[in-house]
Amino acid sequence: MTESTVNTNIQGISIALSDDKLQASVLVSKSAATALDEAKLHAALKEAGITITTDTQQRVEEFVKLVEDSESTPNEPFLIAVGTPAFEGKNEEFVWDEAYSKNAQEWQGDDPVNHYSFNSIVTVEANALIGTIAPLQPPESGRNVVGEIIEPVGEPKPLGLHPSIKRDINEPSQLFAGVSGKVVCKNQTLIIEEVVSIDGDIDFESGNIDASTSVFISGSIHDKFSVKSRKSITVGGAIEAAYVEVADEICVRGGILGRNQGKVRCGGPLTAKFAAEAYLHVGDDLTIAKELMNCRTFTKGKLLATNAAVIGGTHFAAQGMAIDTIGSDANVPTRLAVGVHPAVYGEIIALEQSTKPKLQTIEKIRTSVGPLMNNLKRLNPAQREQATELLFKADEIEMEVNEIKEAATRKLTEGASDQPVSLFVQHIIYPATVISIDNRMTTINKPMKGPIQIECRKINNVTEFVAVNKLTASRTLLKSEKPPVEHLVRGFECEKKTQPDEASDPASEQQQKA
Repeated sequence: MTESTVNTNIQGISIALSDDKLQASVLVSKSAATALDEAKLHAALKEAGITITTDTQQRVEEFVKLVEDSESTPNEPFLIAVGTPAFEGKNEEFVWDEAYSKNAQEWQGDDPVNHYSFNSIVTVEANALIGTIAPLQPPESGRNVVGEIIEPVGEPKPLGLHPSIKRDINEPSQLFAGVSGKVVCKNQTLIIEEVVSIDGDIDFESGNIDASTSVFISGSIHDKFSVKSRKSITVGGAIEAAYVEVADEICVRGGILGRNQGKVRCGGPLTAKFAAEAYLHVGDDLTIAKELMNCRTFTKGKLLATNAAVIGGTHFAAQGMAIDTIGSDANVPTRLAVGVHPAVYGEIIALEQSTKPKLQTIEKIRTSVGPLMNNLKRLNPAQREQATELLFKADEIEMEVNEIKEAATRKLTEGASDQPVSLFVQHIIYPATVISIDNRMTTINKPMKGPIQIECRKINNVTEFVAVNKLTASRTLLKSEKPPVEHLVRGFECEKKTQPDEASDPASEQQQKA
């Protein structure tokens, strides 16, 4: 998020206005602080176009008192005005019946987690009451700090129902299962998908699983076994050092215990109680309820560990992260990256380096042949033909260089998020934590208490890492740099994907041993 600063005619008072005009902060100089009063602050806000609301007046009084009571001038901006963003409304939503809701609550404990993430945990029986529909909430306009109306974008949507779900004739808000299976909401439409149910573990008795439908496994997936689905997988127990590949969602009621051998990949979201020493490649959001320990994670969505600790390992999330605690008091090295994947920069550097010998060849040809072409009369027909061929070769090489440059630009564009990305930490960040946002990096050398949001901002036309306290809106600049690409990429090197037919078959191994 960027902001503009207004140096008002009230000497020593400046107002910083966020680009979206939803926040305004005040900063006073040492000389202005000695004679600051509400009237001067009102005049400065008026000059900056800030509307004085009841909330703003209260903040004015707090700031004046803060300056009066403080022995030194506040050296950080003080949030003086906050606008009201537009409320986009709320879609109609499915709410589980209490009988099923208790099942999900047992899994997640008291932690507030998106309920839809746990739809895979339960399967429903035909004709059972599964829940109700909560009505949609209409949108409402907002107002920024300069008094402008903010209109909501879009309209909330009703909930569509697939024929597999029936409404109660007398109580249309109550929903019943038309078939047995798993409740899924896709594109604002509720559907019950049929599920292949495995009663027990994936082990020597069951063998590997390769299903075209969703799979529910009541037990665990043991070491070296392979489970694949063209839809989704729900695991009632744990995933051990196994190979799991799913086209859509993975939901693990227990944990993922990879022992630095197992690999779990999915095209949709992944939800688990905890994960340790695991490799996770996720196509949407990765949600962890309790702990993420010494893992390598990659997600195209967000890493959501709002009530969990992330300790050790390397973690990338294209759309940002929300975490309770990072690292530990033992200063375990922990790497986090958001935005563009660090390996993309490594690929871009490699592409750029591949153009250097080509550019040298072009320069050599044009330097040596160019002067000759300016005096064609001195060349015989064979020399002219050779010179022309060399220049044509230089043009071809130049086209190759331009294609490489375009490929590098495409990689960067495809890897970038369409929204500003950030890292939110609720509780604390311990030392030995390294954070990357796109191609900038910072190292945390002393504990930082939350709730804070770390993001890139342009301040005086310079890109800086800023830690914003979510309670006080105070900002702390973090020392950051654009490191050598090998430092940025370290720990985030892309791994070759193990093909399904390369996954080991424990049953075959057992037969060979026999």
